[in-house]
Amino acid sequence: MLEEIQNNAILTYNMNLEYLKEHQKDLFEKVQLFDTGLNIAEIEARYELEYKDKYFDIYDKKENSWFYNTDSVLYSSKILDNLSQESKKNTFKTFYGVEYGDEIVSRTKDISMLSSSTFGNAPIIDYVNRHLPSKEEMKEIFVYLIFGVGLGLHIPLLQNKTKAKLLYIIEPSLEIFRLSLFTVNYSELSKSSQLHFAISKNSNEFNKHFASFLLKGNFYTHYIKFHMFSNNCDMYVNIIQKSFVTQPHLLFSYDRELKSLLRTYTYARKNFAFIDISKQQKLASFKDKAILLLAAGPSLKKNIDFVMKNKDKFFIVAIYGIIAFLEENNIVPDIMVQYDESEEETMRAIKEIKNIDFFNKTIFLFSSHISSNLLHSFDKKNIFIFQAMHEAKIDYGRLTSPSIGDITYSLLQILGANLVYLLGLDMAFDPDTGKSHFDGYDNDQSFIGEDKNKTNNNYSLRKSTFSVKGNFQELVETLAVFKVSIDSINDVSNKYKKFSGAKMYNLSNGAFFDNVKPLNTSDINTDNLILINKDKLRDDLLFDLEKVSSCEFSSAEKKKNSEKMEAAYKLKEVFDSFYIGRKYSSMTKFNDVLLLMHSKLCEESACNDLYRIINSYFCHNIHYIFYFINLKDVPNPKKHIKSLHKIFYTQVDKIILAYIEILNLKV
Repeated sequence: MLEEIQNNAILTYNMNLEYLKEHQKDLFEKVQLFDTGLNIAEIEARYELEYKDKYFDIYDKKENSWFYNTDSVLYSSKILDNLSQESKKNTFKTFYGVEYGDEIVSRTKDISMLSSSTFGNAPIIDYVNRHLPSKEEMKEIFVYLIFGVGLGLHIPLLQNKTKAKLLYIIEPSLEIFRLSLFTVNYSELSKSSQLHFAISKNSNEFNKHFASFLLKGNFYTHYIKFHMFSNNCDMYVNIIQKSFVTQPHLLFSYDRELKSLLRTYTYARKNFAFIDISKQQKLASFKDKAILLLAAGPSLKKNIDFVMKNKDKFFIVAIYGIIAFLEENNIVPDIMVQYDESEEETMRAIKEIKNIDFFNKTIFLFSSHISSNLLHSFDKKNIFIFQAMHEAKIDYGRLTSPSIGDITYSLLQILGANLVYLLGLDMAFDPDTGKSHFDGYDNDQSFIGEDKNKTNNNYSLRKSTFSVKGNFQELVETLAVFKVSIDSINDVSNKYKKFSGAKMYNLSNGAFFDNVKPLNTSDINTDNLILINKDKLRDDLLFDLEKVSSCEFSSAEKKKNSEKMEAAYKLKEVFDSFYIGRKYSSMTKFNDVLLLMHSKLCEESACNDLYRIINSYFCHNIHYIFYFINLKDVPNPKKHIKSLHKIFYTQVDKIILAYIEILNLKV
């Protein structure tokens, strides 16, 4: 009897290896490497699979304890008692809940899609919210997250009951997952559900893995069911919650993309100088110059005496948000960078300046979607524009991020700076004051201790906090939005580290960045820094920037824009064909046509920027429709299909027409 059980376990293991080899190659190689380590005694097993009284258990040799310490089969079967098809039980909510009044919804017909996405999303979201049944129970479960594997006995039981279309299986320990290969036939399980494995992934690996999964499965992830089998998955839960609030369409919604495109084309047609940021430029004027990047973190104000004393020994690059602070401390930035398109915030900073002529010798690097009023506040010859969300200048690159700090850092890397000191780029709360920025900065927030917003369905980009590696301390507290910027800075650092000779120093008491050396201002030997002839350096920099910039559309760009226009009209014809004369016999048919429509709109064409904008609208709204379609007990489905179809067509059509109008715009 025992021999037969052992043989079956080995057979299951070998079948699973064949399945992993064919369908999960990276995971297969991980398991094989671990097996090899065990066989040559390079790795000592911590866990052992033991057959006890008619069931398997896992023995932990290190802790001298059992994983289940009870009948694992019975324990796993009891999990089914708590499973439910109700959408709000044991789920993650992947969207921000919004409710609209009658007045807002009635106004949306006349509001441009360049207005806030709050208005653009209102018709679909409000319709779905108003017609939800009293009990929201799903017909099908599309995604089920399983935190912890153990022996995995609960996984097929869970699948048999829920019939989930996709199982996303998370396990921190490769060794424990390997033992489950003896007890669960994943090959057989894969026939009834698509399997995604996240096994022994570190935080960066899991962050990329889950974000990629979420990007592809957005339409079906209004709510995501989960089962918490193990209690050692907190890191993954935090990353998942961050992934929800940092989805690309939430960070940069379609209305912002349309406005960005409009301003980009407008400024290009007005012959502003656009910098080519598609590749590293290595400006000669930056070579071996000590560059001090100043941002609005608490560390800037704490070290302002250092900056004032040594301002003539550094080439100073500052974010626009601290413009009044610099004037107050008599620090003229050599370069100032601004990305944010907000009219109100950017112009408020201008009003705080006492004498705008103080910045006459500053060179401004502005994103292509900043406020027109800000753009015209400074001398045009001192302004260079980099493209933000979309391109008007073909192959000139684009740069997007929620934080001006990492935008500025990226620009310095692109322009070839090879000696950079970061100050005020904290990306974390100050350990002493609990502040996110220096006192007096508009967007300053305070860390208030235990995060009250960090629940499964109440996670906020700008409020939820967690710990990350510190620059001078082991750990510091940060915000989800800062973590996006930290990841961005790390990606940029890792991308450009191959360029020899670059030295990056972080002077801030905040988050740690990859390939950036922690350094206290007190440890800098400023006697080794020479005084900089700022006037000469400014002239050299203007010369270098002009060489990598263009002030007009080339003939190739004019041709490309004509092709974009033609492609946009063709895309509108395709889109119209999905609406005019269409009738749907069921919710399922409507669902299928929406998917087909999306795939057609996503086909490669000259107007890929329009596709990205439309896709953003889809990501904001389609999951509401698919969720509604998937609910039980929705009365009169044909009526709802007709209404939702009309609303959806109207909104997307407005986006396409707005795009065409932007391309046709004459300045």
